[in-house]
Amino acid sequence: MKIKYTITLAITLAGLLSTTSASPYYSQNFDGMGPTGRTLPPGWSVWNLAGDGSSLVIPTSAEIATAVPDGPSLAVWNQTDATTSFLEQAANMGSTVTDVNRLLGTSPTDNRGDLLQLALTNHSGAAVIAVSFAYDMKCMAAGTLKPGYPPSSIDELPGYSFYYLDGATWKHVPSMDLANDTVNSVGHASAVFNLSTPVVDGGVLRFRWFDDNANAFSPDTMYAIDNIVVNIGPKVNLVKAIKPSFTGLAVGTNYQLQVSADLNTWTNQGAPFTATNPSMIYPQYFNVANSKQLFFRLQVSP
Repeated sequence: MKIKYTITLAITLAGLLSTTSASPYYSQNFDGMGPTGRTLPPGWSVWNLAGDGSSLVIPTSAEIATAVPDGPSLAVWNQTDATTSFLEQAANMGSTVTDVNRLLGTSPTDNRGDLLQLALTNHSGAAVIAVSFAYDMKCMAAGTLKPGYPPSSIDELPGYSFYYLDGATWKHVPSMDLANDTVNSVGHASAVFNLSTPVVDGGVLRFRWFDDNANAFSPDTMYAIDNIVVNIGPKVNLVKAIKPSFTGLAVGTNYQLQVSADLNTWTNQGAPFTATNPSMIYPQYFNVANSKQLFFRLQVSP
């Protein structure tokens, strides 16, 4: 008996974290700062880490914990402006002075590096045990190569290193680091990480991006983050599934569906059924990791 099947996706919907509501979903694209805004969005702060400004090693968790806060006011910088750096300050960045697509960026100098921090209060009504996180990073610059520096010269580490506070310890998440350093390139990172110390309802989740800035632009390549998405609710899971359908059935005849993973051992699936139409769809989905790993056949049943 010939069997047709179709592939479908079974989707579990995610919950939606904000700084003010009970929703376990948070997003931020920084466009609300506008082209001239000098105020950080709620929940955001800027920190700096003292030390060797030319270090090529990312900070340890213990070093990240020693960062000190900077002032709350932002600089404003666009790629049409002269290249500059921001000592212990972050910047509202864009492509032009009228660009409504804004980013939060850094261009540290004279210290180990600057950090952007996001703090979110858990208002979900339950303890947070896992976090789904995603963000974009854009490499920006308006300067020229430093005199005497070859184009491939690396002055410091490119991009951002990502950390989150787990209990009393800052933890580095290498899969969330972004190091794209081609000007105007945009990188994307996303991951789900489990908390060894749950954040209770009313507790605060904290995330940090460390930038010691980079290479051969004068004075440095600039980096900025955008499109932050944090989810502490149910996750979206995609399950590949098949649902058999049959043609050429003899109306009134009993059939038994059988399933095999190797074409050698066959197992009856469910009870026999009587064909009421030459074409029928079996009323059950089968979850499979790969559609070639599950085989079906239909036999006439007494």
